Amino acid sequence: MRTMSNHSECLHVLGAMLFNRGEFDEANAIYREALAARLKTGVEDDRTFGIARDLSRLILDKEKIPYGYTFMTHGKPAGNPKVDFELAQTWAQAARALTRQNPKLSPDDDLDLQYLQGQAVAMLRSAAAHGMNDLKAIQGYADFKQLQDRADFQEVLRALAPAPQK
Repeated sequence: MRTMSNHSECLHVLGAMLFNRGEFDEANAIYREALAARLKTGVEDDRTFGIARDLSRLILDKEKIPYGYTFMTHGKPAGNPKVDFELAQTWAQAARALTRQNPKLSPDDDLDLQYLQGQAVAMLRSAAAHGMNDLKAIQGYADFKQLQDRADFQEVLRALAPAPQK
């Protein structure tokens, strides 16, 4: 597995070089391959997160979807409901943009998509755990609609749902 890990790291560097040269379509393909290769190793560490964030930044830029400084600086949930909700929105926007830009997802693209969606749910879970309790905001946010079929997303919604009246 170390070979695949090295492979993904090399691809990440290549993707960054292409991005910096303005070769965005090439960088997009390389970042997607790098993230899928990394995920196939079963390693989800800071490098995996960095590749995913760079891919997300690229696809959000392509669609002119703004993201904040917070997205570029937080590698883990912040423990602040407002910040974590904003991070969840950005990850969900990136996941949705990935599917718009690649309507016929390959199995590798699906791995990438699952990771981006997983980050959105993780940030949303942290927002809820730290006091964000606006279930209607979550249900009404268009970019969260793609998460509806995920068990972890449904778990967050159930945790926020008011207890049934007796």
